[in-house]
Amino acid sequence: MNRALLLHGRQYKPFKGFMEKTKQVWLVVFLFAFSGRVAAQADTMARQSAFRVFLDNDFINLRGHGSDQAYTNGIRLDYFNVLSGRRGLFSWMPRAGENSVNTTGVSAMQVMYSPEDLKKRQPDSSDFPYSGGLTASYSLHSSNPAKKFSLRSEITGGVMGPPALGEEMQRMVHRIMGFIEPKGWDYQLKTDLLINVDFTAEKMLHEFGRGAELVGGANASLGSMNNAASVYAIFRAGHINPYFNGFLAQTNAYRGSKKLFYNIIVSPRAELQIYNALVDGGLFRRWSGRDVSKANRPTLTASELNLGIDYGFALSW
Repeated sequence: MNRALLLHGRQYKPFKGFMEKTKQVWLVVFLFAFSGRVAAQADTMARQSAFRVFLDNDFINLRGHGSDQAYTNGIRLDYFNVLSGRRGLFSWMPRAGENSVNTTGVSAMQVMYSPEDLKKRQPDSSDFPYSGGLTASYSLHSSNPAKKFSLRSEITGGVMGPPALGEEMQRMVHRIMGFIEPKGWDYQLKTDLLINVDFTAEKMLHEFGRGAELVGGANASLGSMNNAASVYAIFRAGHINPYFNGFLAQTNAYRGSKKLFYNIIVSPRAELQIYNALVDGGLFRRWSGRDVSKANRPTLTASELNLGIDYGFALSW
């Protein structure tokens, strides 16, 4: 039996204030009793496919009290499958070469935003809005083990507003967990269409001998849901699978002969967010009646340059 413990955290600040001290630090443990983020993954068909469930709720945290501000809750279901040959409706998506390992992904996701004060029936117009999004996406991850680079394309479609069922989900979670009842969902952002295209490219920058490597990456998002761009680096050390042996090699546990193994992953990132429909209002019905102040907007939006870091430690035995 394999057991694993993963600690993961993320911290972002706007570029202009990145060197200042921050009071908000998120430490995530993949144990539902102690955190708001849970990931579960099961491999089938000799590692040719994988299913992943990802839950995230800001209100559950290690400090023992809630913090429903801005992004508040999300759930994502993913199914990945190694693709043989070029076929299907999305065969035009770019590949990483003739010898690439191609993995398709089908995902469904629901996300919610809510203001800092959940007791107000009419939220402050300068605070975060009540909003929800419900989307489905199709992705192709293409990795070249020989040249050590990968390309990932994703198409997302969905809806925001009441049809996304954000109100129903948040009320249910808060009722079950005994949290404050949110009062202002009557003022959630209007119904609108969400369509997005995302593209990511990654390349091996340096290998520090056996068991340590540095990967560089860039991402761009364009559409009616989110417009953003980012550059980042990924440093991995320990007992790790080859990063460019396909997407499932990145997500699966280490398959070496050691009974006890560890790995550490650090990923600093700089990101520019231009538009976020779930905060700014839908693109096709743009006016939302809200004017979220610069000081109160989510960190990764409002056309700001942000610097941040992902950090983690994993131990398995």
